[in-house]
Amino acid sequence: MEAEGVVETARTQLGRAYRWGGEAPDTGFDCSGLVQWVFGQHGVSLPRRTAEQVHAGTSVSRKDLRPGDLLFYALGKSKSRPDHVGIYAGDGKFIHSPRTGKHVMLSPAFNRYFAARFRGARRVEAPGRVQAASAESASGVPRYYVVKRGDYVWKIARELGVSPHELLRTNGLNRDDVLRVGQRLRVPD
Repeated sequence: MEAEGVVETARTQLGRAYRWGGEAPDTGFDCSGLVQWVFGQHGVSLPRRTAEQVHAGTSVSRKDLRPGDLLFYALGKSKSRPDHVGIYAGDGKFIHSPRTGKHVMLSPAFNRYFAARFRGARRVEAPGRVQAASAESASGVPRYYVVKRGDYVWKIARELGVSPHELLRTNGLNRDDVLRVGQRLRVPD
């Protein structure tokens, strides 16, 4: 997983409406839903809630931040417990889905408001690459993958050891198509 790719994927959602509990482009996003979806596009499975995401990966100091790192803030009543997360985009900015009435945006990560509420950063690395699966069994019969809850094209492609483009092309899909739980996808040759 390349950090620049994570940031670019997050940028594709700029302007998308905030929605409490939202976790997909077609519904909108809350902060942790955006983070989970973006990383899922790159084959990384993250927990759903900010309170769980704050334990993902490894801790990173503010001075060592790299694009793609997760930034955590305490914006609510608790002054210490993080309840907001975004993705560091570099140049002192982050991409996040702030609150009702707003949309996914690029904001200064350490302006006066956010600096006072910053509670830490985490770096999430991709898991080891899975060996490519043979597209056909020994009998020459095509293989299929059945979509599970939480699956995304990037995640499935990584698991199968194929490119996302090949997976989409083989199944007559485009990158904007939404996968359905139970949908059968042919594994590319």
